Amino acid sequence: MTGPKYGAIVVHFGSLQNALTKIGYQHVKNYQDARCKGAVTQRIQHGIVNKLAAMYPNRLAVHRYARTPRPHLKLDGETNVSVYVCPCVETRKRVYWRFVPRSSERHNVTLCCLATPTNDYIASMYIMRTGDIAKARLNIKPGDPWFTSSIRLLDFRGFCTAVKRAVNAGLPDTSAVG
Repeated sequence: MTGPKYGAIVVHFGSLQNALTKIGYQHVKNYQDARCKGAVTQRIQHGIVNKLAAMYPNRLAVHRYARTPRPHLKLDGETNVSVYVCPCVETRKRVYWRFVPRSSERHNVTLCCLATPTNDYIASMYIMRTGDIAKARLNIKPGDPWFTSSIRLLDFRGFCTAVKRAVNAGLPDTSAVG
């Protein structure tokens, strides 16, 4: 025996939300939880920026675009590098990382940090070249073709070299740096 089809529910009630309301179900969005998770991601992102700036004080400077709290790095006074922490999203059927680029940062070289499933540490890091950055939200899956156009960083020691390699590369260099 099967339940009602989604289309039949929409025809009869106008929407699934209307049908659920009629039977007394009230969905409560947990905005507080989302804000908490966002604050953790932001702390990790700021920590990465500060750690890299401290490791390479003569080569990296921390900058901010007007009216935004998101810091980015400037390598050797010329190359803008955005730092993104991509939270891990687990559903019953799949695992992926959510990457949402800012339009003002799309032309920067990007350090993309993929979080662990608990979203409190970084599992892996990749440098993306300018022009390879998605224009909209991207859900990155394990083994995604997205990884073929990036440079994997094993640790922060190879950061400046990988950024320069990404800037100068005519073709993707997928060898790990670190």
